[in-house]
Amino acid sequence: MEKINAPKVVGESVGGMLFGGTLLCHFFPEHISGIFNGFAEEGKVLNLFYQLG
Repeated sequence: MEKINAPKVVGESVGGMLFGGTLLCHFFPEHISGIFNGFAEEGKVLNLFYQLG
């Protein structure tokens, strides 16, 4: 993003979409639960952080 004089936050957002759940879920839906839900209580732990944020 620095090469095209765009803000870094735009690059971070695009990178998050490309390497995050949006694109991975589209191309590799069978692997999403293994990547984002590593253990059974992970959703509850992440929810706590979501609420704090």
